[in-house]
Amino acid sequence: MKILVKTLLVLLLTTIILMAVVYSVSQKIMLDNVSELEKEEAQTNAQRFITNLNIKLQSLNQTGYDWSQWDDTYLFVENNNTAYINSNLIDQTFINLGVNMMLFVNQSHHLVFGKVFDLENQTDINLTETEVSQVLNNNSLITNDPSQSKGGLILLGEAPMLLVSQPILTSASEGPAHGTLILGVFLDKSQSETLSQAVGLPIETCVTGTSSMSSDFQLASRSLSPQKPVLAQVTNRTNIAGYVLLQDISGAPILIVRVDSYRTAYLQAESSLNYLLVAFVILGVVIFAVSSFLLNKVVISRVRGLADDVTKLDSKSNSQDYVMVRGNDELSNLGCRINGMLTAIYDSRIALKKHAESLEIKVEERTIELKKSQEKLRSIFTASPDTILAVDLQNNIIEANKQIYEASGYCRDDLIGKPASAFLSEADYKRIQKNLENINKNGLPIHLECNIIKKDLSIYPAELTIGPMRDSQGVPFGFVVMIKDLTEKKELEKKLFNAERLAAIGELAGMVGHDLRNPLQAIKTAVSFLKKKGDISPPDKKMLEMIEKGVDHSDKIINDLLDYSRNIQLELQVSTVRSILIDALTMIKIPENIKIINGVPEKPTIRTDKDKIERVFINLIKNAVEAMPNGGSITINSKQSNNSIEATFADTGSGISEEILPKIFSPLFTTKATGMGFGLAICKRLVEAHGGTIAVESEINKGTLFKVSLPME
Repeated sequence: MKILVKTLLVLLLTTIILMAVVYSVSQKIMLDNVSELEKEEAQTNAQRFITNLNIKLQSLNQTGYDWSQWDDTYLFVENNNTAYINSNLIDQTFINLGVNMMLFVNQSHHLVFGKVFDLENQTDINLTETEVSQVLNNNSLITNDPSQSKGGLILLGEAPMLLVSQPILTSASEGPAHGTLILGVFLDKSQSETLSQAVGLPIETCVTGTSSMSSDFQLASRSLSPQKPVLAQVTNRTNIAGYVLLQDISGAPILIVRVDSYRTAYLQAESSLNYLLVAFVILGVVIFAVSSFLLNKVVISRVRGLADDVTKLDSKSNSQDYVMVRGNDELSNLGCRINGMLTAIYDSRIALKKHAESLEIKVEERTIELKKSQEKLRSIFTASPDTILAVDLQNNIIEANKQIYEASGYCRDDLIGKPASAFLSEADYKRIQKNLENINKNGLPIHLECNIIKKDLSIYPAELTIGPMRDSQGVPFGFVVMIKDLTEKKELEKKLFNAERLAAIGELAGMVGHDLRNPLQAIKTAVSFLKKKGDISPPDKKMLEMIEKGVDHSDKIINDLLDYSRNIQLELQVSTVRSILIDALTMIKIPENIKIINGVPEKPTIRTDKDKIERVFINLIKNAVEAMPNGGSITINSKQSNNSIEATFADTGSGISEEILPKIFSPLFTTKATGMGFGLAICKRLVEAHGGTIAVESEINKGTLFKVSLPME
């Protein structure tokens, strides 16, 4: 890339970054301030709604006061005369007063008269006994105290209602109170429109805890509380809303009201920022154009001329050439320095020519010595019984003896020049890398055990001895690696460990079987004898059954110990996976909330010890059932793969964590409250005795999949 293009790019990026920073700061300052003001205004609008709602409540309270402190009402509650009803409690009264409900309650808290009226349709609304009880049983409303009047919100059925209650007194406001008058107004669409007109903004209400709440009401309900009943929240680009949480007369949250406002100031601020952005772009273009012209005229053209003069210099020419020097600044000083360097280069050519002749002689001598050293090294590589590699400082293989080809399956072309990490896992390679610096520093070899990866991706254990390689001046130029195969050693150690473990478990099984089986059999015989007696009470019988189950469970643990420790003898017979599975399912009681999905085909046939594989299937299905206490499904399938049959058992249970997964086939490991942890260990031994494998895959909260692979022959 030419310097002119680079300079213009730097100038362009600087201009763009500067404009972006200024614009971003302006945007944050302006929009953040406007957003805060909008939220304050939205909260103020919400407070205005509360104020207008209180005015409505005061008006309703005044109406209740006028009707409750009236001699005719005072006498009506006492004698329930129909003349009062016919002359005062008619439909037009409700329309004139603008109320939906009037309830007259006597001193005994019994309803004397009650009526609910639909102002919009001008029809009566039937008031159920449940709704009447809801009002009459509210101690916050019913009062006989002449000095008290109460009001607030309740949820009547599914509709919010504004209520006031006044003690019924004489026209002179004297008592004793003959009861309570309750007036109510539904906060329906008509009332919402009236309040909206009073506030001057759109209003929408929603009952809390209902499934029909829109997403914005649900979001607001999480932030609203009796301690924080007002919230401002942006609903979209053009609107912001103030939310109010209203409580019923007993203090429980009942209603959320949204007061919508238009984001006029925010939109104006965005428009101003857009104009500011256009101004920044125009200014940036002007600055970029002027700066580009001046830089090209004053600096870039002279740099280009100096570069052209340097390019024209012929490095192979024996004559001296110089660049043109113009002006009196840094560029002219650079030209003078270049001319000085050209003079020095010309003078050094003659000296280098003479020195090169002597170097050629030394190179020939060193080449002969190097060939001799290579022959010695090759003979050592060939004679060694172990694998030997020579690796450079970049960990690339530069030489190897034939043992590596026989051990790894690679040919020479696959290895020479390739990285040594091809033989190792990523973890082993990183572990070796950490020690290489100490090898060069101390000059001492190290010994490490790791796994060697063959060409066919199989792995064998090996011991690596890594030492430094240095030249005649003691400078390191690589490493020599000796690889000793530990396969036989590891197999012997593994067999010894398994033999010791099985011997220990067998000894434990014999001790447990000898010490526990006779007492357990005696307990079981005693329980059977007691159960045959006819005079056993149901609680005692239940306790005997619990003892019998405990004895059976203990006997199963002993059998698991003995089964795991004894040698497995197979009695092979021809059968199918489906027939073994069907027999296994008949041995298990499947809960009603668990569904078995059997996708195992009828064929092909397989030679197995049917009883032992059936035991494996029973254990896997029982584990799947125990993993789904709340119900689920178990999907069982099988398929043929080459000369094997693979059966899978997939449940929808809680899954197995990554920490536990590697241990589940180990004996004496269990996560259950009962059991010894031999179930899956025995399954593994039974499958491997057939020459097969068992594996598991699991994901938390999604389920577990067991794969059982058995050879067909």
